[in-house]
Amino acid sequence: PRKRELSSIYVYDVIGHLGGPDQFYRHFFLSAVCPLGFTRNGVNLNYYDDRMLEREVTPFIVSSIEQHLALGCRSDHVVILGRGDNARFITRLNDEYGWFGEVHTLDHPRFIMQYRRKRLDEYLAQYASHLSAIV
Repeated sequence: PRKRELSSIYVYDVIGHLGGPDQFYRHFFLSAVCPLGFTRNGVNLNYYDDRMLEREVTPFIVSSIEQHLALGCRSDHVVILGRGDNARFITRLNDEYGWFGEVHTLDHPRFIMQYRRKRLDEYLAQYASHLSAIV
């Protein structure tokens, strides 16, 4: 069925909360750590949920991040959406490659929309406050 993905709904709400697309993208570059999608048995699979897959895609992820940085993106800060395995993975790579000055983590949009939706305004304010502080 064609329906909006929960994470994207939240991200668009954050962008609106920060003044809309023009204002948001004037200050932020938004991308995925791994812009490839994976499935197993018809279900979404995060690259970090399978250690063999993680090892196999790490060179691609490194190359992808380096290509993003080559576009002239700021590298004094990076904000990771998700505090768990994704953040640990990027922090480890950042320690190795030294891409970003500071690594910040925020709760993942999917987690917020699925498990904390009643506190949506609180999370939007938290995102806005955190992101505004690094502009």
